[in-house]
Amino acid sequence: MDSADKLLVFYDGHCALCQFWVKFLVQRDRHDRFRFAALQSPLAQRNGISPPEDVAPDTVIVMKDQIMLTESTAAITLLAALGGFWNLTRILLVIPCSLRDPLYRFIARHRYRWFGQTEACFLPRPEWKEKFLE
Repeated sequence: MDSADKLLVFYDGHCALCQFWVKFLVQRDRHDRFRFAALQSPLAQRNGISPPEDVAPDTVIVMKDQIMLTESTAAITLLAALGGFWNLTRILLVIPCSLRDPLYRFIARHRYRWFGQTEACFLPRPEWKEKFLE
């Protein structure tokens, strides 16, 4: 697969919900499209992304063709990239961001309280190592 087809996913490495979704994506990534790095990583900083404590609740940031996608657009893009049935999620992109993003922000704002947080970023399984950049 061409590197242009890859999606670089920056996630909050201390967020239990974010870790769940990263594992969800890795387990279903049949086309090897995703690469991951924590928002706390040097790679995130080199891409101009501030640490999560300094960022609004954009807990998932996707770099696609040098374009940064955030909030609900990032989440929908990730699900659609899984292919198959998940392609149907693209239809949600017709809903304006002004309607989608408040729900995303509400969940992001309460994620630690509802799902918890960890002291350190989780370590990927050995078979997933090539998907995690830093």
